[in-house]
Amino acid sequence: MGWTDRIAEQREIGVVVERHALESRWATHRWHPGAVLLEVPDAGPWTRLSEEGAVTRFYAGAATITLVPSESESYLYNLSGREPQVWVILRPCAPAPDGRDVELESVTVAAGEAEVLAGGAELVVESVPMPQEIAEWVAGFVAEHPSAPPSFKRKRSRHVSEGKALAEKLERGDE
Repeated sequence: MGWTDRIAEQREIGVVVERHALESRWATHRWHPGAVLLEVPDAGPWTRLSEEGAVTRFYAGAATITLVPSESESYLYNLSGREPQVWVILRPCAPAPDGRDVELESVTVAAGEAEVLAGGAELVVESVPMPQEIAEWVAGFVAEHPSAPPSFKRKRSRHVSEGKALAEKLERGDE
């Protein structure tokens, strides 16, 4: 994290997850993010919201979206897609008495961060559509903190080394 990352903005949101029952000999269920909420509700974490068929929805809890200037390019990439996303990260844990075996780890709107996290075998990293209000907030941040300017590559001089340049200089009689 560089010094410019100290200029961060944060926003707390609520996260809804779904538990999908499976008919398989390898697994009984699968966890999947359901939605993000603009506001954190009064309900406690892991409150059961609804049950329809094989899908049970839970309010998983509050999570914080943190925006840092060094990730502006990643935010812009996300916003320029067909449908901007919020990635929800769930971590496996020991089974709780209520049957829950994951915990809410974090959320991100940085496509690059989500890709890195998804590379691990343990975490569940999946996305849900980004609400318009959050997209506008992220777009405002990107406008205030544009990505780093493109790197400039200098052209090499025709001399490969200083030794060769000095030798040519001495041949010409320059000092």
